[in-house]
Amino acid sequence: MKRIIRRVARWLRDQVSQGASSSWEESRDYVRLGESVILGPASTVDVKYRPTSPGVCVEIGSQSQVFGTLVVQRPGAYIRIGERTQIGASMLVAACGIEIGDDVLMAWDITVMDNDSHSLNWDDRKNDVARCAIDYRETPADFARNKEWSTVSMSPIRIESKAWIGFGAIILKGVTVGEGAVIGAGSVVTRDVLPYTLVAGNPAQEIRTIQKDG
Repeated sequence: MKRIIRRVARWLRDQVSQGASSSWEESRDYVRLGESVILGPASTVDVKYRPTSPGVCVEIGSQSQVFGTLVVQRPGAYIRIGERTQIGASMLVAACGIEIGDDVLMAWDITVMDNDSHSLNWDDRKNDVARCAIDYRETPADFARNKEWSTVSMSPIRIESKAWIGFGAIILKGVTVGEGAVIGAGSVVTRDVLPYTLVAGNPAQEIRTIQKDG
């Protein structure tokens, strides 16, 4: 077992040295990885606002696999992924917080976003594009550095252990996906999903309950 762990560790170092996961190396002060974590060659992490005093805002538990993109948009926001969880070629975007439990399966093209990005009120968002242009010229890697977040609606997302999220699903702000729940492919989830429940559709609706093993 120790030999296997060492091989995985060497593989991860090789990925970084080859540039496949350079964003993980660049963000190492903001990321905490458990043992035997696999970062896919196309996976990236993007901490948009990097405070003067680095702090961990992305945590990935042991034996988990990440093949997608993790984005932390503002100070105090976080993404926490439990153990033995697989994140496919999907995107997680956090302005406040996204928490994913243990043994979760997430397919590809899933979007998990805990905020609306812009205000619903035109007067509040009318200068967003102009402000973005200024930020882009000064800091291209963070073109929303001076974004006005006080008018943007946001609420943390939690996906509990043993859930399965189908490809193309969208999970929006404030949602809790219960333990063992299943989200059908292409679903848009705008409200909480009960544990061991299958939901599907736009907006996602309960299809049936799922028998809990044991």
